[in-house]
Amino acid sequence: YEGPQAERAYLDSLVDSNGRSVKYQRLGSRLVNGEDKPLDIYEITLSSKDKFQLFIDMYKLNRNPEEQPAPVGLYKKRG
Repeated sequence: YEGPQAERAYLDSLVDSNGRSVKYQRLGSRLVNGEDKPLDIYEITLSSKDKFQLFIDMYKLNRNPEEQPAPVGLYKKRG
């Protein structure tokens, strides 16, 4: 996996504390804190309707989305 395909696979693997898949929408990308490559920004919506932003670096190559940890407060879907 690489790039946008890896991002979508990762985001599709996330569930909230109720065990429900999160919804996400890409808001764009921007440079953050002196990074040399932009980070993609996603708005994540939980089943409770709470929302937050998640920043993802799609330029890290050869990273399997299944092996990446979930952000604090979210979980990965079980097989």
